[in-house]
Parts: sequence; structure tokens; C-alpha cells
Amino acid sequence: MRLLKICGLIAGCLVLAFVAYFVQWELQYRHSRSAATDFCDSVPLGSDISKTKALLDAQTAVRHGMMSSGTYIVIFKGPIFNAFTCELTVADAKITARRVAED
Repeated sequence: MRLLKICGLIAGCLVLAFVAYFVQWELQYRHSRSAATDFCDSVPLGSDISKTKALLDAQTAVRHGMMSSGTYIVIFKGPIFNAFTCELTVADAKITARRVAED
């Protein structure tokens, strides 16, 4: 009988740990998506990329920004193996398009 109680306690702890992990994962996922969306929405089309880079310095959730073949990519870290990016298409140092993507 005592062994049954111990096994039940261990199983309950495992279930509780799984639920806590899932809740934490979901919170990080939503925060990352929200931060990427808010940042992308704050960047006006036609604005200079140098102003956007200056705006990035004020962002705490941003992991880094990088230029890749005409697209400036800003990464917002999410839960493990997950992130959201704000992809800004740049032509002649001006932002011509923006989109949020999940990586």
C-alpha cells in the first residue's frame, strides 16, 4: 500500500512538471510572437533602415538583427527550438516590405 502511494506521488509530480513546462513554453511562444509583431508594426514602410537599427538598440527582446540578400532579419527568441522573426525588405536603404515569420 505504501509503495502505491509513493508511485502515485511520483506520477503526480511528473504530471505537474509536464504541465508547468507546457505553460512556460506557451508563455514564451506568445511573448516572442507578440514582440515580433509589435516591432514589425512599429516600423513604417519607406523609412530609413538606419532609423530602424537605432530602434533595435532600445528593444530588449531582440536577439540580433542581420542583413541577408536585401532583407534585414530581426530575431525574437521564443521557447526551445523556436523563434519569430521580423523580416524587413530593404531597397536603396529604405524599407519596402515587412512580415513576421516563425522559425
